[in-house]
Amino acid sequence: ITAVCDMYQPYLDFAAAKVKEKQGHEPFATKDYKELLKRADVDAVAICTPDHWHGLMTAHALLADKDVYVEKP
Repeated sequence: ITAVCDMYQPYLDFAAAKVKEKQGHEPFATKDYKELLKRADVDAVAICTPDHWHGLMTAHALLADKDVYVEKP
């Protein structure tokens, strides 16, 4: 895992800590998913957001030439 993104700071901190614990490195952490999509070291994204964000985030990720996994309801 190269990067984590969440709007809620406690979840972002938790995800970053888990990556560091499991993989031994500090991931890039951001609240803005568009920052994550700009990174060349990010090849794919998993979108696990409320339903109303799925379409927009998927479109942005595809336009950024990323592979996308989207959870659906």
